[in-house]
Amino acid sequence: MQFSPSLRTFLSFLLVLFLARNPLVRIAISAPQNSNSGQGDVNRADPCAHLPNPPGNANGIDQQCPAIGSSSGVSKGDFNGDGVADLAIGVPGADIGGNASVGLVHVIYGSNNGLTTNTAGFPRPQTFSQATLNVSGLPAPAAGDRFGTALASGDFDGDGYSDLAIGIPGKAIPGSLFGAPGSRGAIVVVYGSSSGLNLARTQEFDITSAISQSSINLPILPSLESLDFSNAQLGQSLAWGKFRNEGAADLVAGLPGLSLNYLGVPFRSAVGGVLQLVGTPGFGLDLRAGTTLFIQSSINPSWSDDAGDHFGYSLAAGDFNGDNHDDLAIGVPFKAVGGSANAGMVVVVAGNFFFGVDPNAGQNRFSEGSLARAGDHFGMALAAGDFNGQGKPFLVIGAPNKTVGGVAQAGAIYEVPPDWQFVLTDINNTTAREWDQNLLGGTAETNDHFGSALAANDFNGDGVADLAIGVPDEDVIVNGTNIVDAGEVDVIYGSKASCSFGGISCIGGDLSTTNVRAPQVWTEATPVANNHFGAPLTSWNFGRNEVTGTFIFTTHISADLAVGIPNASVAGAAGAGAIDVIYGSFLSNGLVSTGRQVLTQQTFGVTPQAGANFGKGMY
Repeated sequence: MQFSPSLRTFLSFLLVLFLARNPLVRIAISAPQNSNSGQGDVNRADPCAHLPNPPGNANGIDQQCPAIGSSSGVSKGDFNGDGVADLAIGVPGADIGGNASVGLVHVIYGSNNGLTTNTAGFPRPQTFSQATLNVSGLPAPAAGDRFGTALASGDFDGDGYSDLAIGIPGKAIPGSLFGAPGSRGAIVVVYGSSSGLNLARTQEFDITSAISQSSINLPILPSLESLDFSNAQLGQSLAWGKFRNEGAADLVAGLPGLSLNYLGVPFRSAVGGVLQLVGTPGFGLDLRAGTTLFIQSSINPSWSDDAGDHFGYSLAAGDFNGDNHDDLAIGVPFKAVGGSANAGMVVVVAGNFFFGVDPNAGQNRFSEGSLARAGDHFGMALAAGDFNGQGKPFLVIGAPNKTVGGVAQAGAIYEVPPDWQFVLTDINNTTAREWDQNLLGGTAETNDHFGSALAANDFNGDGVADLAIGVPDEDVIVNGTNIVDAGEVDVIYGSKASCSFGGISCIGGDLSTTNVRAPQVWTEATPVANNHFGAPLTSWNFGRNEVTGTFIFTTHISADLAVGIPNASVAGAAGAGAIDVIYGSFLSNGLVSTGRQVLTQQTFGVTPQAGANFGKGMY
């Protein structure tokens, strides 16, 4: 049957109209490009990229995002709610007004073009410090505050926009409560909106005001012992998660310098602690029932709070036991194990339906057991990632000073599968897998510190998380010349296919060097000695999604990797710092060198400062 030209035109119009209104298919008017796609091309099957509709509803950012997050949280930071991740960058060493290391934060927004400074329709970058925020309850900015040391982004008020928590661990807080004034630390929270972070809507928290103004749950201590917050360094580490059954996320913060006194006299220094702040729909973080400060003995009375443990030095959240409530992994990298000083340990506390991170709920305590050696620093870095696509994250633990094959401080990581029971155990008694550079086709060398930083996300868009591992002290050889401590990042890809590794089967899939592709090794485009590429890492989807098809096409969403280079010299300023953004690709099956971005303070119109360490904190 033949139709007249006018009828064909009319029928074609109806078909296009039908398909355009169908949320399951998209129309390509011309052949699609394998690069960028706008908001209209969001793949609705990807819950992490689902746009809030209407904007402001918490229906996509934290409620539906899968547990394939980065090292400090379970979902991306999306401050303007457009479905594309934004990047917050801490510059804790920045000098302000002649005062050293006051610190500041930069924010650059994601778009269809990736992280952008000038894409129409997307917010412009922001630069702010404590002095430029609406913060009145904290002492004025001062030297050594280190604003921006740690960052975490969660939806703390349940409005669908990510909010940004900023650690200020060096902040001196006056008052005589629980010890003399010192680096007690503080946290500032800036709330998101349709136009990005609203610098006028903020909250601030310090431990002194938290205790004096709320019914905070404090640790139960033996008689004559007391807490000493003089140098607690609240905000040295941050993470957030959906620990409870409410529509807002909670924030957890490390106080690795928290000490204990006996009869008012310093007794055990830097035992460490963790503070949980409760998120409330429609309000934000709240000092109310559920606000809890806990130490190791709070979780299990048989556990000792030892001097120099630094409990809470690192944090990561994920639903490790599959009960639909996030759990909290806590690094104790300076813990003595079996008489080995600084061997390290990781504690995992289960999330609770009512109480969030509940020290009285189930718990695990991982160490290297008989494999522990002095100085391993097991737990220095943590990450959570769903490496087999079954919806539950593995816990990854870095031991950057681990001796490998007789090579001192080469470094290793351990991968603990989900669904382990919350019982006391150690790495030797689990099905954990150990990875090192030798197993990835490289060479473990002295002082490489493999595993110093970790980030997990889906770099090739196949629905399975992959793992990036920082090796910041790796020597890189360029044209026969050894570039000392230039640094590198190694990437292993997750797989749904079964495999076997060292006699341990991974039925159902896992990280693999062969199933999806060979591991990748990334360095700076031009490696520089002592730059320490890969010291911090973070990974989210910043944009640049790819499209396949001709008439009906599909948008493929993949995660991107931001690599910190905190010691990089910029415009002659030593240690000013930089970030290298490497974009993921479905079509190329992983991270690609095309379109790499290097961000510095110059990106934000700020003159680079020596020792500023731009990118030392990232989320």
